[in-house]
This record gives sequence, C-alpha cells and structure tokens, in this order.
Amino acid sequence: PPLGLEDKIGIPVRSSGDLVHFKYEGTVLSENAVEQARDNGPYPKTVNFWAPFTEYVHGEYRMYYSATRAFGSWESKIWLAVSRDPLGPFENRGVVADSWGSEMTSPNAIDPHVFRAEGKCWLVYGSFFGGIYIKALDDETGLSLEDPKKPGICISRRNPYPVIDGPEGGAVTFVPETGYYYLFQSYGWLGDTYD
Repeated sequence: PPLGLEDKIGIPVRSSGDLVHFKYEGTVLSENAVEQARDNGPYPKTVNFWAPFTEYVHGEYRMYYSATRAFGSWESKIWLAVSRDPLGPFENRGVVADSWGSEMTSPNAIDPHVFRAEGKCWLVYGSFFGGIYIKALDDETGLSLEDPKKPGICISRRNPYPVIDGPEGGAVTFVPETGYYYLFQSYGWLGDTYD
C-alpha cells in the first residue's frame, strides 16, 4: 500500500520514539465511529475524513476531525471522538460544527483547531467559502455550547467569497508578552500558490 497505509476509511496514526523515524499504527476510529460519521441522512455517505486535531485534556484524548461530502465541497461536519489511549479506538461523542445542506457562502466545517483563553474553550475552523470562524465549546465535554449548525463568529474572510484561494487551516495562539491573539491561516490554491 502507498505510504504503508491500509486501504481503510479513518484517521491514520504513526508513532515515534525519536521524532525522526515513525511507525504506522493503523487507524484510530472505531468501526462504529466510522459508520456513524459516514451517515449523513439524505446525503451520500462520507468517504473523506481528514484534518484531525488531537489534545489530551481532562484525562482523555480528544480528536476533532472533519467528515466531508467530497474534496472541494463546503458541506462537512467536525466530529469529536474520544479515547483513553492515543492509539484508540476513538468513539464519537458528537458533532461540534455542521455545514451540510448549507449555502456555499457559509463556513465549511473543516480544519478544527481548539484553544483555551480567558477561562473558555474555543473552536477555530473553516476553509475557503465563508472564511474562518470561532465558536465556544464546553470545556468539560468538548462539545459545542450551541447547535452545531450555528457557525459562531467570522474572524477572517476574503471578499468576495473565494472558491480556490482561502483562507483555511486557521489556528489561534495568545502571546502574553504582547497581550495579543494571533491567527495563523493559509491562502492560495493547494496546487500552486499555497502559502
């Protein structure tokens, strides 16, 4: 198989003792989690899972990942799956952001990044189309404080709504020395001008 990966839907994981040499460990979502995340009711089943963000908090590993209708689609869901072991199996706890059935100018529920600030937990997400959004999460459960269909607040967007030049892959960090929050994001088309 290419890159030593199984031909299996899921999120692959590799481990390393020296951060130079990595061993493929398999996929980390349980079969039940995969089937649950693939089911989109009246829409076709998802085959693309990607962009995982994993953290260890409150005695569990939390993995936020995207389930997308198709490459280039703005219809996606960000699921939260949890496990006591970094190698899984991870079981789905729920959906935290959902852009299925939305308009192309809505945020795409993809590229999750979680950070904590001022005693709160936040999800930063989005890709192309509607821009980068932020919404509050419940720190105890990791789930959205509001309906997953509610996008939150737009914090970055290119106008008019771009189809191929970003932004995407947002991540936020706070630097105490400056007192500012910094948003890192990508622009451009993945095939040539990505930066």
